[in-house]
Amino acid sequence: MKKPAIQILLDQKPQTTKSGVNLLFFGHSASTTTLIRSICNKIDCDVFIGTMYRRDAAGTFSLCIESLDHNTLAASKVDSAQYLNDQIEIKIRSHPDQYQWGYKRFTRAVYDTL
Repeated sequence: MKKPAIQILLDQKPQTTKSGVNLLFFGHSASTTTLIRSICNKIDCDVFIGTMYRRDAAGTFSLCIESLDHNTLAASKVDSAQYLNDQIEIKIRSHPDQYQWGYKRFTRAVYDTL
């Protein structure tokens, strides 16, 4: 039997403290979802992080999909959410100019500190 596949945009700001925790992102406090942890504790699933980068001005792109550690994501709320923030931060640091800094969760002020 195939494992389920679920796609979630991690950049969304959790609406309540029940659905998120405040943890460090680029050294700043950021509301971070605990939804991935909840899913990993209920479903035996593979978890991936996907990013797409513009390679040149002509519109050539690269797609990178990497697996994340299910056990870390199923750990405590804090450990799971901080792991997500760390993984997203790694991806953004590789191409900070291409990240959409307009998201409420990750402000332009964070980008200016890079």
